[in-house]
Amino acid sequence: MSDYPPEEVVRKILYKLPVKSLIRFRCVSKSWNTLITTPAFINCHLTRSHSLLSNSNKLIVRHCLEKPYVEHYKLIDDSNDSFDQIQNIELPLTSRPIQHFRLIGSANGLFSLYEQKCFILWNPSIRKFITLPKPCITVKTHGKVTCHSAFGFDLRTNDYKVVRIAFPSEEAKLPLIEAYSLNEGSWKLTSASFPSGIGVSCWHKPVASLGGAVHFAVYDKDNRCRPLVLSFDLGDEVCHLMSLPNCAFSWSNLQTSVIGGSLALLFYDDRFVAKKCCDIWVMKEYGIVDSWTKLFTVDLNKRIIRVLHLPKNGNILVEVNLPSDRELSSYDPKSQHVKSLGICGRRHYFHVDNYVANLVLLDKPNDAVSKRGACRKRKCRYKLDSTQNLRICFSQFYLFLGINVIDWCRPAASLNGAVHFAAEYKHKPGGPCGPLVLSFDLHDEVFHVVPLPNVIFKWTDNVHTSVIGGSLSLLFYYELGLNSVILEGDCEILMKSLMEDSLSLASSGLLIQDVKAIAESFQCIRFSHVRREGNKVAHNLARHARHVTGFSVWMEDVPSHTLLAYKADLPTS
Repeated sequence: MSDYPPEEVVRKILYKLPVKSLIRFRCVSKSWNTLITTPAFINCHLTRSHSLLSNSNKLIVRHCLEKPYVEHYKLIDDSNDSFDQIQNIELPLTSRPIQHFRLIGSANGLFSLYEQKCFILWNPSIRKFITLPKPCITVKTHGKVTCHSAFGFDLRTNDYKVVRIAFPSEEAKLPLIEAYSLNEGSWKLTSASFPSGIGVSCWHKPVASLGGAVHFAVYDKDNRCRPLVLSFDLGDEVCHLMSLPNCAFSWSNLQTSVIGGSLALLFYDDRFVAKKCCDIWVMKEYGIVDSWTKLFTVDLNKRIIRVLHLPKNGNILVEVNLPSDRELSSYDPKSQHVKSLGICGRRHYFHVDNYVANLVLLDKPNDAVSKRGACRKRKCRYKLDSTQNLRICFSQFYLFLGINVIDWCRPAASLNGAVHFAAEYKHKPGGPCGPLVLSFDLHDEVFHVVPLPNVIFKWTDNVHTSVIGGSLSLLFYYELGLNSVILEGDCEILMKSLMEDSLSLASSGLLIQDVKAIAESFQCIRFSHVRREGNKVAHNLARHARHVTGFSVWMEDVPSHTLLAYKADLPTS
């Protein structure tokens, strides 16, 4: 008789273990490691995880901070009204200094993120991510396109898929749909026919994933922009249109979601300032139009900005407006009481979903991790050779010290165990000013400021100044909640670089890429080059801003110092 239990018995025991234990037990033997990393075991363990009560009471919350731009993920318990925080989860990736990752969606505890034409799948349960290959639809292959992406799970094939709907700039061309399959590890153009005359709303909000399909809020251009729901079946790869309940919905304020395992609609009604609200509708029988039922109406005049999630305890998780930030709060629809949960972050970056511990991505190779330069220890960040990653480490330092690194595109000097960057003091009345050298000791991991000789140095040019101004302008417009923006400038080099898709090789190339990254946050953006004579208002305000130490805000009445330039800029009848 064998001293070891049969393999089938071992498999059944392992199925019942939590993810953390299974990760450790891979080291027991080669046979256990092989078993735990097989797709069959991963899928069976995921199926069982869905049925566990301990998982069903956990929510994962994403919130992002500004200055420095850091993403945080937390597990909270929704079994009671207190929403106790269980665990913090660190994202093993660092986004660009001025932009967070854009969330495409989440399914079964797996997250899909996007940054600078790069898609990422991340599993917080096992702290592992992979970088997806480049999509089929690019500017080189299909010209300039505007894309809307979604992420979902195909029940029939146990496959996770990223879907991209690409709208060509020429309206005569039909939209294309491509999908990435995690099982196959590649993108492919689908044969799906996108309905004609249909436009997609909510460009930068995650769409609902339910029943093996992803659901977009769309509108019918040929029928007074009548709002609809477009579902894309991840298995059959076909599109279907769903009608909405007979109410006064506006396509621009509609978002799809999943509530209690049913398809849901969040309709933000802001037609009347004094009666702003969010109506929550649920399709109780999937595909049956008559089953649309209105659940709640959330009053948006109680500092509530957005509805995020409906937990099982009956309360609603919402995003609340604070004087300087946003906060995750709990809203009781019966008493209309709003309770703070103490989790703050930037506007529009909150996300809440059910947490399911799983082993997905465990069977995938780790080669994609090294390509992204993941930092498991903070110390490793300082010893990277790439200045693009080093600037992330220094961002918080020189932000508080009042120092700016001048040009990240040029290699830093390495000498005597230290790297040296050209930098400058931020201009403050009464404070230090001018260029300097910022040195970082790779052994002691400390910063040193090295002053320059008493000579007049000039570190920047008009292009650098214009790029920085454009970046700050777009960030300001985004914080105001604007969706459509026209950015005008008289720097022809900058405007041409922003309109081109290729990477700029100029000294300000990375700064220009940062502006492009911010531009992707808008639903519609256009760059326009104007001559200096037609940009007098901007130059007049720039000269005035040099003498403003704090904030200067004006509304309706144009200040006298720029009145003449403003009138000259108005179109003549």
